[in-house]
Amino acid sequence: MLSIGRQTPEGALGATSWVRLLDSEESLVAAQGFGAGVLVVNYSGELLRHVDEDERGLTESAVLAHIDGHLGWTDRCEPIGPGRLGVVVVPIDGPLALVRRARELHRDLRARGFHVDVAYASRRRTGGLWAAAARADAALDTVLARRSKSGG
Repeated sequence: MLSIGRQTPEGALGATSWVRLLDSEESLVAAQGFGAGVLVVNYSGELLRHVDEDERGLTESAVLAHIDGHLGWTDRCEPIGPGRLGVVVVPIDGPLALVRRARELHRDLRARGFHVDVAYASRRRTGGLWAAAARADAALDTVLARRSKSGG
């Protein structure tokens, strides 16, 4: 499990850029009063389906291109770790808008044959984007743990 809190190891893939993104977006969101949320997309299972390193690279590029097609012009994303991408969604009109965005992204990627999982959490005044990112990451880890226990 890769923690996305402020204690994220500097050597983790993308950890530093994800930390910087959360910090900069939190400053903007807090100052402007925008609604915001976090999506965490796990596509590591998709990468594990390919043995060849070149195939993995092509698959990752395809997944990221489809994710990019779902991002609004104000959304920003950074890798959290291998096969895991964090997206800060700003602005949102409320929690239901974030749920809708997560479902649309998940449904589209699955329809294209990609094995991905998407978790989301809305920003709250207490904890801000950091807490939302931690909640989304924990929700995703819970789903993956349940799936591995059930053999799915």
